[in-house]
Amino acid sequence: MPPVGELVAEYASLLQSCHDMASAVVVVDHYGKTIRTFRAAVRELGDVEAEIAEGLRGLLVNRDWRQIDLWLNAADERASAGLVGPLCDLLDVRDRYIQHEWIAEMLGEIGSARAVRALTDACSFDVSGDTFRSLPRCCLDALAAIGTAEAMMAVRSQLSSPWSEVSEYAAELLNEEE
Repeated sequence: MPPVGELVAEYASLLQSCHDMASAVVVVDHYGKTIRTFRAAVRELGDVEAEIAEGLRGLLVNRDWRQIDLWLNAADERASAGLVGPLCDLLDVRDRYIQHEWIAEMLGEIGSARAVRALTDACSFDVSGDTFRSLPRCCLDALAAIGTAEAMMAVRSQLSSPWSEVSEYAAELLNEEE
């Protein structure tokens, strides 16, 4: 098994034991330490971009919360242009287990124009329970961070969003650009 896959397998069992604990305080503490240790281990690996990309693609069919959390942490720790495609594919999945806002933030940090279409599409996702429209706002932030003419046109297009939270935020971002 490749190195990141080995780490994911090892830490998935640690996260499960964390999940099985009775005390919420202990769970949060154990979870945080486990993720920090996992990220440090991923940081020490050599060239693992292709393996992380493949792990992210695997999340299109694997909805195990531990796998999702670990592969996204690996991607966040080793964010690079080679992860844009798989991250965009995950952003397109309308599934409550996928951490869409985090993916949008990663895409903004990577800053690739290849993410513009996926981020623009995700601005229209009507996520149950997201009364503040967090996902579209994260997507707008990512588009502004990318900053290309196409990305800024996508932000501008959200001025006509049916949700006032989104259209007002797009206007704020555009005003900041001027």
